[in-house]
Amino acid sequence: MGALRARVLVVDDSDVFLGVAASVISATSTLRLVGAVGSGQEAIRLLPQLRPDLVLLDFQMPGMNGVQTTRIIRRDEPRTVVIVISADLDGRSDAAREAGAATTLDKRDFVPRTLDALWQAHKPDGRSSPVASTRSPESRMNALRQANQIRSLRAKLKQDLREGTVRLEQILATRAGYLATAKVFDLLLAVPKIGPVKAAHLLNLAHISPSKTVVALSDRQRARLIELLSR
Repeated sequence: MGALRARVLVVDDSDVFLGVAASVISATSTLRLVGAVGSGQEAIRLLPQLRPDLVLLDFQMPGMNGVQTTRIIRRDEPRTVVIVISADLDGRSDAAREAGAATTLDKRDFVPRTLDALWQAHKPDGRSSPVASTRSPESRMNALRQANQIRSLRAKLKQDLREGTVRLEQILATRAGYLATAKVFDLLLAVPKIGPVKAAHLLNLAHISPSKTVVALSDRQRARLIELLSR
């Protein structure tokens, strides 16, 4: 069995960059995306649920900036590695490292090979995942069974959506746990008469990034999407 991929949370106020980041991370050999959010506040709120091994964090964001967010992440989750990213790192790298970031990365160098190399260089204790690596064989088997169960439940839900026996807005309202890391865009595509163009339009109206997972939806985004689907 291959090495476990590290869990990554991306934090950036640009939906365009979040989409790019999702594509880049999917092309790495050591990382997998578990969340993509648009603010430091949202990232802090989701830390206990997502338990990321690595946070890729934009330096300049409205409200709580990258330095402030890094300090809180490192205080609350000291084993989580933070890499601060920016299109302009001039004079910012020192501030990011002083706040607890492992390193910084120019967005122009945001490519799969670089992300893999940075994770290998900065992951804790040389392990691929600080959460998963401490598990016993029994707990790993339980985790595998749970993952398989989640996949089965999602597959069943998509089939039910295609057949029209359930409605996505009802599922979103229940906040079903097995959908936590499912991409909203993928679920929309399973709804009859919603193709890629309409799915993208609905997400745009709800101010939701195409790469956003269900667990990363804010209450406002969730309510807006449910409203749009109920029309």
